[in-house]
Amino acid sequence: MARKSKVFQFDGKAAAAGDEPEGVDGVAPETSAPVFDGPLSDEQAIEMLVELNHERQQCAQRWDDAKTEAAEAKKELDNASNAISLLIDRIDRQRNGDLAAQPVLRTLEAAADTLA
Repeated sequence: MARKSKVFQFDGKAAAAGDEPEGVDGVAPETSAPVFDGPLSDEQAIEMLVELNHERQQCAQRWDDAKTEAAEAKKELDNASNAISLLIDRIDRQRNGDLAAQPVLRTLEAAADTLA
């Protein structure tokens, strides 16, 4: 069977479609990012570094918390999968008439009768 390829047509809704709005004299408006604002003083540079490092530490903490949560969820998923497998095995053994592998628990009354 031949594989059909999807043909994309320009709809004008793409992220790069259209012109960027221009400011005064045909120059794009300024952004809030201080990337090209000129040289930084030592104080400004240190302040920005401290702020960015604080943000990075918060992100790293969120990442660690998410990894821990994911590891715990994975353990729970594995336990549930194992329980399902054990139940399916038990059902299969019962349907095949193989009850030897199933433990049989005695009642307290039966255990008392054997001891008396």
